[in-house]
Amino acid sequence: MSRWRDNAEGVTVPPQWKTLDSGAALLLVSLRFSVIERTGGVPERGPSIMLYPHTESGQVVLRPARESDAADAYEILFQIGYCGLPTIDEYVASFGRGASAVFLVHRKGGEELAGLATISDLNPAGHVKVEVNMAADQPIELLRDANVLCTNFAFSMWRTRKVYFHTTRTSAEALAFGDEYSAMIRAEAVLRNYVFFQGRTWDVNVFSVLREEWDEHGVEFLNVIAT
Repeated sequence: MSRWRDNAEGVTVPPQWKTLDSGAALLLVSLRFSVIERTGGVPERGPSIMLYPHTESGQVVLRPARESDAADAYEILFQIGYCGLPTIDEYVASFGRGASAVFLVHRKGGEELAGLATISDLNPAGHVKVEVNMAADQPIELLRDANVLCTNFAFSMWRTRKVYFHTTRTSAEALAFGDEYSAMIRAEAVLRNYVFFQGRTWDVNVFSVLREEWDEHGVEFLNVIAT
């Protein structure tokens, strides 16, 4: 019996998770157990509603990344000119480090890799950072859905108080939430001359979504992207 099976004994899998593919279900239970192992107890939910960690919308599917997917993930980042990308050997060796979840983003009904999504480890203040990088020429709706799914996943799986996003763009439009739901997004800070890329320094804009805002509007937004 594997170490995961030994340690995960007694962790209940919610019935609706059984509809997920085996890889996604294993990821969800593994993530749930990792929180139990670190905190000594089952993580509490937010005070308002019970969220469900959806991994697909009407247009995209988030598939749990494995170590063998590191080279494909690197290719996505390399093609879009990702800032600060290390050598492929360094990237593969550290793939998934510092992340609570890493997903490959696929168009629904297809096998072509459309993007890469990561959720950082939860810090003691209850914050995570979501980062979604889409391959070139992908529709904006795919970026929107991946950002929404990852945000909801973070609030569903852990005692997350706030989800952060970093972007070199100055507007929350970079997250593709649309006019109706961008009101949930807060402008937190501007990190001046924070990254060096293409021969110059760039500011990084920090945006966030609070759990209270997601509890109020998130389920409705998920229903919108489900079609």
